[in-house]
Amino acid sequence: MADANTAFDSLQCRRTTAYCLAEIEAVIPTLAWLLGDLLIKRFDTLIAEEADDASALSIPDRQRQAAQVQSDLLAAERDLCWFVWRGLDDRLPVWFDGDISPAAIIGAQVITPLAFNGGGASPQHVFDVIAR
Repeated sequence: MADANTAFDSLQCRRTTAYCLAEIEAVIPTLAWLLGDLLIKRFDTLIAEEADDASALSIPDRQRQAAQVQSDLLAAERDLCWFVWRGLDDRLPVWFDGDISPAAIIGAQVITPLAFNGGGASPQHVFDVIAR
């Protein structure tokens, strides 16, 4: 009987460790889903720490600078397209990247007319302007 009690005690005292393995391909989205509220609070804190409202641009200034950056990027794409066209003329194995603006490839200049008469453009208005 003593052997049976000893065997029973050893069964209860034995510790087992369970392991669980999972393969997650999208780790960052999964963590963002699990810890979404914590991440939002932390990002809000970081933004508040780094914010400098005194040095911030006004909305019109920000729009003006964004337009200038877009203009500079288009100018750089036009220069790149000039080199590609030159290479094609010299029968070099070059071609345009897929993300280059079509306006830069053909050398077109997009002109956006200003809205007038207090309203924007409409299909009828465009027809009236073209028909004149």
